[in-house]
Formats: sequence, C-alpha cells, structure tokens
Amino acid sequence: MISAKEARDLYEQTNLNIEKYLAKDIEPFIVKAIEHGKCQCFILVASAPCYMNITPNTFQRAVMEELKKLNYTVKFRSYGDKYIPSGIADDYSGNGQNYLNHGFEISW
Repeated sequence: MISAKEARDLYEQTNLNIEKYLAKDIEPFIVKAIEHGKCQCFILVASAPCYMNITPNTFQRAVMEELKKLNYTVKFRSYGDKYIPSGIADDYSGNGQNYLNHGFEISW
C-alpha cells in the first residue's frame, strides 16, 4: 500500500500533467478556433465502432473539470459522420461505415 505522502505526490503529478495537456494539446485548438471566428472546437480523443459506448477516463474527466473551472462549456461526445478507418479498409467486412470519432466539444 502506498503511503499518504506518495499518494499526494502522485496526485500533484497528475495535476501537473493536466496543466501540460491543457497548454500543449487543448489551448492551440482553442486559439486556432478563435482566429477563425469560431466559438467552439472539437478535439479528437478516440475513434471506435459506433456500437461501443465510449466514456471519458479519469484523466479526461479531470481535464474537463479543469476546463469548467476556467468557465468553458465542455462535453464528451461523438461527432462527425460514420466512416471506415483506412487501416481496416482492406479487410472490410461489409458491415458498412461503423466508426465514429469521440472527443471534447469545448465552447466559450
């Protein structure tokens, strides 16, 4: 069992990782959307067959909470049209286009 100090240190590292993720992976999308006159952006997190129920993991939920603290509106949802990923186009089963993108919808 980890000690309370180790748990606290691990927790603080997670917060640092969230800050790095926001600065490196989220902020550029927001700035680019603003430069193009938009008031929202979508950030891809995962792609999966449409029959799978994709939910945010612990880190992604923490990122969403951090964005909400900064007064953004954040949703985790699927977006775009269904498609066949190019990596499996050769072994296509004939089931149709069944993959969807999932990610953050951030608006301000």
